[in-house]
Amino acid sequence: MERYMNKQVLCILNRQEQEDRDVWQSKALFHDMICRDFMDGEAITHLYADFDVSAGLPAWAYAFPTAVRNAGIPVRTGRIFAVHKHTLCQVPYWHTHDFYELIHVLCGSCTQQLEHWTAPLVLQERQACLLRPGDVHCLSPCGPKDVILKFTIPVALFSEVPLGAKEAALLSEVCIYNARSPHIDFLIYTLLKESAVQGPLWNDAVISYLSALLVELSREPDMCHSTLLHQLAEYLDCCSDGGTLGGFAAFVGYSPELLELTVHGFRIFALSYLFVGFGIYGSAFFTALCNGPVSALISFLRTFLFRGGLVLLLPLVLDLDGIWLAVVAADGLGSAVALGLTWRYRKRYHYL
Repeated sequence: MERYMNKQVLCILNRQEQEDRDVWQSKALFHDMICRDFMDGEAITHLYADFDVSAGLPAWAYAFPTAVRNAGIPVRTGRIFAVHKHTLCQVPYWHTHDFYELIHVLCGSCTQQLEHWTAPLVLQERQACLLRPGDVHCLSPCGPKDVILKFTIPVALFSEVPLGAKEAALLSEVCIYNARSPHIDFLIYTLLKESAVQGPLWNDAVISYLSALLVELSREPDMCHSTLLHQLAEYLDCCSDGGTLGGFAAFVGYSPELLELTVHGFRIFALSYLFVGFGIYGSAFFTALCNGPVSALISFLRTFLFRGGLVLLLPLVLDLDGIWLAVVAADGLGSAVALGLTWRYRKRYHYL
């Protein structure tokens, strides 16, 4: 990641930090920002018309979230693609957008509350989430060491981005996605610079980079799928006493009988580790001696003939335990064959 954090990127981030601080320290600039960035911004400005500007970060800036929440959820508007840093001076408030917002953590962490979510959504370093138009959320303040980027992706622009089935799945619900690859680092920094410079063929470049970024994100498994959080919220709503871990497990379909069956089966299966090394070593040993037929015989007997045959035969005698014991017995027989062949060929190769 550091290889892309060059002087140009640092200059862009520092400039955005200073510009935001100027806005939040000037009532006139703050008024212009509200009118420009919010739907029905003029009506929102009346909520803080009587606030006084004080030294440092104005007191009315902190009161703004409470006033807006009481009047209704504000809607931020976005007509062009942009990448902005979540600056230190920004205060948390509930809002939504008429655009897609991709939040990416370059350094540190990011915490936000989402409407109807019991637990906060926490992004760690080099993780991202995609918020859809209409998702109501509240982004917590960032610390001095946090570097959080917010991508404004207009709906019209997003509709031009070609999406496959996996990329379209990103829009189904809010999830956390890993962004820990050099390709994603390059695309993030390139989009940041494109949003600041807006050079020739800017729109086509943004569409291409966004498409590649969504492909890369769709390849990374999500770390915290929101379905489980929704189920937890539903369970807590149903339990007046707060619920228990066991109760939540039963609520989401957890089966104690399945757990008992799994533990019992793995205890039997674990016995195969006592024998499996002999068969693997025996096959590798004869491969090293350039005796391919013997090496292949050991592998064939252990992994196919013994295991396949015993999986079919042992359950007839031992029921379900026979399936687990088939692996143990197959590795045991494979080890016996490997040891026997090792002993048989000792004089030919003079190792004993």
